[in-house]
Amino acid sequence: MEDLENHRMQDVRPHPPPPPETAPVEKDNQAGKQKERASSLCKTPPSLIRSKNNGAEFHRGMLLGEGGFARCFEVEDENGDVYAAKTVAKASLTSTKTRNKLLGEIKVHQSMDHPNIVKFIECFEDNQNVYILLEMCSNKTLMDMHRRRKRFTEPEARYFMIQILGAVKYMHSRRVIHRDLKLGNIFLDENMHVKIGDFGLAALLLSDSERKKTICGTPNYIAPEVLFGKQDGHSLEVDIWSVGIILYAMLCGKPPFQSKEVNMIYKKIKAHDYHFPEGVVLSAEAIDLIQALLSKDPADRPSLDMIVEHPFFHGETPSHLPVTCLEGIPHWKNLTPSISRRNFRRLAVAAGIGPGSIDRDVGGPVTVKDVIQTTAPAIVEKNNLGQILPECLSPKVSATNLRGVVVSTAQEQLSKTSMRSTRSAKPLSDLPINKANTGLPTQFPVLGRARRMGEGEVPVSKKVAVAPPTSAYVISPQRKNPTFETTEPINQLRETLENVKRTLASKQSHDMYMETSGNQVYISQWVDYSNKYGMGYQLSDGCSGVYFNDGTTIVLTPDVTYFEYIVESHNPKAPRERHQYTISDGISSTLKKKLYLMKHFREYMLTNLYVAEQGVQKFSPDGQVSFLTDYLRTKHATMFRLSSGEIQFNFTDHYKMVLTDGGRTVRFMDPSRNAVAMSVAQLIHRARRTKGHQEQKAQLGAGSGEQILERMEFIAATLQGWHDRTTKATRAA
Repeated sequence: MEDLENHRMQDVRPHPPPPPETAPVEKDNQAGKQKERASSLCKTPPSLIRSKNNGAEFHRGMLLGEGGFARCFEVEDENGDVYAAKTVAKASLTSTKTRNKLLGEIKVHQSMDHPNIVKFIECFEDNQNVYILLEMCSNKTLMDMHRRRKRFTEPEARYFMIQILGAVKYMHSRRVIHRDLKLGNIFLDENMHVKIGDFGLAALLLSDSERKKTICGTPNYIAPEVLFGKQDGHSLEVDIWSVGIILYAMLCGKPPFQSKEVNMIYKKIKAHDYHFPEGVVLSAEAIDLIQALLSKDPADRPSLDMIVEHPFFHGETPSHLPVTCLEGIPHWKNLTPSISRRNFRRLAVAAGIGPGSIDRDVGGPVTVKDVIQTTAPAIVEKNNLGQILPECLSPKVSATNLRGVVVSTAQEQLSKTSMRSTRSAKPLSDLPINKANTGLPTQFPVLGRARRMGEGEVPVSKKVAVAPPTSAYVISPQRKNPTFETTEPINQLRETLENVKRTLASKQSHDMYMETSGNQVYISQWVDYSNKYGMGYQLSDGCSGVYFNDGTTIVLTPDVTYFEYIVESHNPKAPRERHQYTISDGISSTLKKKLYLMKHFREYMLTNLYVAEQGVQKFSPDGQVSFLTDYLRTKHATMFRLSSGEIQFNFTDHYKMVLTDGGRTVRFMDPSRNAVAMSVAQLIHRARRTKGHQEQKAQLGAGSGEQILERMEFIAATLQGWHDRTTKATRAA
């Protein structure tokens, strides 16, 4: 589904249409060869994008996505406001047709003003590209959510559909047909509100009776009259069909005509050959609505206002969706019929659809013909990339008033294999390990490396200014008073070291059969980007954090309702200061930038790294968040220490050990995330007992007794070196 979702047909006129490639491909009639993909002509813009027209400056961030015609980048203005910049290479706009098509898309999108349509900010150009600046939708698309979830519940589908239908009604009232409605073009903002975007295939109707005849769209979503009704053409009803495909895909897991071959999809659409999959429980109302939306005859499809009056919308309807539903099925309490109906009415009124809704002032049909014909510049030659945008689309005064001083860059970090401690905010050299004394082998099997972002995966648009931590505070009524740690980390370290050394030296320990706590917290995923920003991590209880290079930390709760900002003293003897904020608090620009970084690290880990943990206690709102205080990268393992006392070792062969209870208990995990918790004494006892017994190696993982003991000796030596350094630094202070 993903491959076919990511491409679409455009201006494909042969009948039946040929199978499209993974991106639209234009053919050279003279040479008979495929031209270069338009988006490939758009090279990565400079880190500082400057408008050729008004001098406004934007800091380029990460690549958000790529289609057949454009690439989308995250950009940030001088005020820290973040946008999505749809970027089109001027080199791909060498014909009047392609240029007018882009100008038409801009004009159509610019005219849209609806809460469930991606907001158009402005457009501008530099010497190489045209940039369309759009509202940033931080929770990506319904397609991204669908890939993780596979299927949505009916209450979720109801919530999304109301907003989709409202936006489609608004477009149709302006005689605009979207023609490419699909999960991948329906975006989600930070509040999980629907935002329809990508008007690249949108068409304008000059009158209610006009019909369009261009064959275009994305294979799984194309209405039969687009593919097989060229003589009669198509109109607004094609969007109703696409809405039916979207609803089916939401509830059933894939589009109804899905097939590996594009031509087979077209055959199924022509034959109206689809069914509801066995094993998927659907309400009779959902089935009936989908069948009505997917009527083969456009005239038989219900109107938009009729759709929301369907009994399907009488079911459970939430007032909102939590961001956690991106990963798992949400649950609602006390969602009674009366509450659901009230929620439905509020959503429908906000979207402008259904009984009692007020039609928006649409300002009449959109017209772009005059703009394109009278103001379009001359054809652009490949070697002469002149002005593309007419002044009416790219005013000299920027709509966002974006000009100013570039924020200073963050300090580059030193060696990758360095100890970082927020107690000093300075790197320490790698700890020396005496291999002869520890029994450590020359090298553990290196099956993988710590995850690290490359330049192409930068999660933000520019580096963070390193400011004094105390300058980040703005007192707000919602923020709790700062608290201070009372326990000394050096004491925790000393206790852990002593218990590990004592257990290794003893043949029998009274701790062997001690009860193990099920409340251990550990780092389940992490991203080391300390050469620019800091260390991002995901805790097993669902909290996310970033340990910044300037010695401060932000930890965000799983429900994204509040965060803690931790400030370290440069004096190792001084306690940490912890400030708690709600997301809605007013905060300074420095803290705002750090929170923005935090959210991007979190999004990257959830999208690319996150794997759900089994049997792990989740974060309690009444509890205190844990956070990373130190980390060490060596040739054989990466070590983390948490504020709650856990010390974690991630070995390069993907085995993990998490020491808790002052070094008395350990959580041991293999590369497949199978975990066992026991006392350290019990682990060492089993390792000694199975040492050399091949048939018992499976009990403790690869290497069994020998490697378990080697890992424990390595841990003891590392803790000893760390303790000696920390003690020396504390005394010096």
